[in-house]
Amino acid sequence: METLVPFESDNLEGYRLLLRIEIVVREVLREVLHAHHGAHWRRQLPRDLREKIHRDESDESRRGQFDFVRLGPLYYLTFGELLTLLNQGAPAFVKARAELGGTLVLASLQAAMSPRNAIAHSRGVSSAGLLQVRALYAQMEAFLTHPRLQVLLKSPDVGVRPEEIRPALADWFQRTAERMRLLQGPCPTEAKYLLGEEQYWWDLPEVARFDTTLVEQAAGLVKAYNGLPAGLGAAASRQRFLEERGAIAILGQAVGALTGRP
Repeated sequence: METLVPFESDNLEGYRLLLRIEIVVREVLREVLHAHHGAHWRRQLPRDLREKIHRDESDESRRGQFDFVRLGPLYYLTFGELLTLLNQGAPAFVKARAELGGTLVLASLQAAMSPRNAIAHSRGVSSAGLLQVRALYAQMEAFLTHPRLQVLLKSPDVGVRPEEIRPALADWFQRTAERMRLLQGPCPTEAKYLLGEEQYWWDLPEVARFDTTLVEQAAGLVKAYNGLPAGLGAAASRQRFLEERGAIAILGQAVGALTGRP
C-alpha cells in the first residue's frame, strides 16, 4: 500500500506499540485484581469509574459498535483513567504497579500521554515521542519478561465474536458425543461456551447466526450427564440417560446448527 501521509510510518509504529502497552496495563490490572479479590474484583474500582463502566455497558447503542461482544470492565476506561488506577494505594493496585515496572514505568506511562494524544488526533508523533514510546515498551517487556508479555497480548478481555466461538463449540459437542457413545465420563466443559453465553449477541439470532437455544439444550445435557453417579453401575445409568434423553441426536443437531451442515 502506498504511503501518502508524511508521518504515517512513525504514527503507525507508535500506535502499534501504544495499543500493546494499553492492553498490557489493562490485563495486568485485571489479573492482579482478580487474584486479590476474586470474581467480583470490579467492586474494588473507585465508585466514579464503576459508575462510568456501568453506564457504558448499559448503553445499547454502543453494543453494535463493539459487535455486541461483552468487553471487560477495564476496556471502558481511558488511558488516563487506567493511570488513575495505577496510582491507587490499595494493595492490588500497588502490586499491579510493581509488576509493570514500578514508579519508573509509571512515570513513563504518564509521559506517553503526549505522543499518544498526537497520534490520536492525527498529528505527527515527534521523533522524541516515538523514542519515548519504544523505550516504554522495552521497559515493560523487561519487567514482565517476553513470554508473559506475549500471553497477555494474545488473550485480551474483549469478549468473543460468533465466528470465533462456533468451531470450538462444534468440536466440543463432537468430542463429547464420542465419549458418551463409549459411556465415558465426565465430559469436560468448553470454556468458550461459558464465555459465549456472556456475550450480548447470544440472544440475538441475527447476529449469532446459529440457534443458541439448541446449543444451550446440548450444553445442559452435557451438564446433566456429568452429574450422573460414578462407580458401580455408572455405565448402565449413562446408557439409560442417553436413550431417554436422546442426547447423541441433540448433540448432533447442535453441531449441525454451528457448522451449517444438517
